[in-house]
Amino acid sequence: MDPVLDAIVAMAASPWALVVVAALCIVDSIVPPLPTEAVVIALVTLGAAGDAPHPVAIGATIAIAATLGDSLAYVLGRTVASRRWLRHRRIRTLARQASTLLRLRGASIVVAARFVPGLRVAVNATAGAVRMDARRFVPLVATAATLWATITVLIGVGAAWALGDSPVLAALAGAIAGLGVGLAVDAILRRRGVTTPA
Repeated sequence: MDPVLDAIVAMAASPWALVVVAALCIVDSIVPPLPTEAVVIALVTLGAAGDAPHPVAIGATIAIAATLGDSLAYVLGRTVASRRWLRHRRIRTLARQASTLLRLRGASIVVAARFVPGLRVAVNATAGAVRMDARRFVPLVATAATLWATITVLIGVGAAWALGDSPVLAALAGAIAGLGVGLAVDAILRRRGVTTPA
């Protein structure tokens, strides 16, 4: 069995499971890529089988943690990034373009970026660096995080329903399905001309 899956199964029954998954979601919003979706879906699958916290508790936890993490990336972009990066003329030009794009299509960009780890960090930090209004940004990332959490939980519950006799196999299948959803979103964004950072 995969060592990551072994660790998830071991953690699932721990009272610290929700704290660990929340920390993982927060860190993943700043330092991608971590296997967050795979871990969360596996945990939800085990939760649906009764071997971990309830899927609704996991969903609420990851929605709140993802919102906090994305907001932290925004704050870092607004403070650290704007002081260092915006000194360069080329970066200032890109920042102006990003600012225009976020003003015109900010909602769709911020929400879609939640599903693409590298793009998510870049968009959230850029939103901070170009001073996107926090009163607009925070509700957008909260909406995106809630949508992401809902889809993630549904995938995990679906895997548990389909393969309930084998929680480990269900967790693995759910993680693979989650990866597939992420790749599909990434492909759609690439077709629309929105690329993930290298």
